[in-house]
Amino acid sequence: MTCAIALVISSLLCGGPPAEIWPPGFVGGLNDGKRLERLFAEIETADFAVRVKDNDQLDINILKKTFTLDELQRFFKFQRHKEFIVICYDKNAPDGSLKEFNNKLKDYFRDAGYKRILLTHGHSSGVIIHEDYRPELPKKDD
Repeated sequence: MTCAIALVISSLLCGGPPAEIWPPGFVGGLNDGKRLERLFAEIETADFAVRVKDNDQLDINILKKTFTLDELQRFFKFQRHKEFIVICYDKNAPDGSLKEFNNKLKDYFRDAGYKRILLTHGHSSGVIIHEDYRPELPKKDD
């Protein structure tokens, strides 16, 4: 299930924002209705949702076009709201090591200033949460 579909479902099924349904750093799968509904409602509270289409190709819902991480660096650097971003892998995981790619995305969005990074993956039997990452942000130089 893609992030866009998740957002529509959550807006139809869920009321307000849910209590946190997994601890920081959680890794695992969700496949029961109530937990999925709460996950989708949590996704709806995100400041931004990004879909990973292919290796280093992100869909940010602009012009039906995908962009590389390098092309989006300035875009994410100057976003105002950086509390929570959701990254949802499209059907296929990237080539190579998924762990390495997840680490690359976590570093990228941490460096852009995001305080919470949720890495998810739509799956036929539910949603896989690769990680709910909450980095310690470096202190800005004065």
